[in-house]
Amino acid sequence: AIVFSDILTVPEALGLEVVFDAGHGPRLPRTLRSAADVDALRLIKFISRDQAVAARVLRLANVAAFAPMIEVTSINTAVIRLGTEAVRRALLAVCFASWAQPHGATATQVKRQVAHAIACATLARHVAGSTMADGDEAFAQGLLHDIGKLFLLRLRADYIRRGGKSPSDQELARVEAERHAEVGGLAMQLWGLPLALREPIRWHHDPLSAPTYPRAAAIIYVADALSHRYTEEGERTLELAADPAMTGLGLSETWLARTDSQAPKLLEVADHLVLA
Repeated sequence: AIVFSDILTVPEALGLEVVFDAGHGPRLPRTLRSAADVDALRLIKFISRDQAVAARVLRLANVAAFAPMIEVTSINTAVIRLGTEAVRRALLAVCFASWAQPHGATATQVKRQVAHAIACATLARHVAGSTMADGDEAFAQGLLHDIGKLFLLRLRADYIRRGGKSPSDQELARVEAERHAEVGGLAMQLWGLPLALREPIRWHHDPLSAPTYPRAAAIIYVADALSHRYTEEGERTLELAADPAMTGLGLSETWLARTDSQAPKLLEVADHLVLA
């Protein structure tokens, strides 16, 4: 018993169930077969520590897009149903939304930007999958593409808190429109994030000018346009199919029509990643 008590601390730490069979001793009903199994266990352990995150992952696992045959009620089943990569993306979205911390007069504005960022991230992964690009990188770039706007909101709040006069909504809107991509790129640089992440963010409104990663910037540009296309009235009339950034990625009008038909399912997943 003493020997077993020492040995079994390892599987217990990994979250593995241990059962005792009479006459045989301890047994592991489920064993580790690959690195993905270890990743899944780590995610399960991490998610189980935070009720808000656990609720978000469970809600996502029950989205119709993942075609659950039965209701998912446990973290273990949710991680298995979604897959470790999908859970990582969910956690990234939750962390981003938590960092944004909507409060006070800017709460509605921040929540709207977070919802757009998550929709753009989801669509960026979809675009990446059609262009042989890395879906997880595109998701992160799409999630952070408008982070400059959030930084500007924070700068305004700090300025007012220190006794400064609040700029008007019109002044803020003008600065956001003209400089948010540049501010976002600079913020990523200050955080020490790699060029492959920050350059597409810096050039997501002018992807053909990106010096090193124009293709990644074009993916975010198209995803951003699609997000507006599906969430704002009138945007569906834009001539996106003929846009140089889209044609440069090899995306056709047929692809756009197919994506239009898939949009409700894609956005359903995005909606369940947004903090309520």
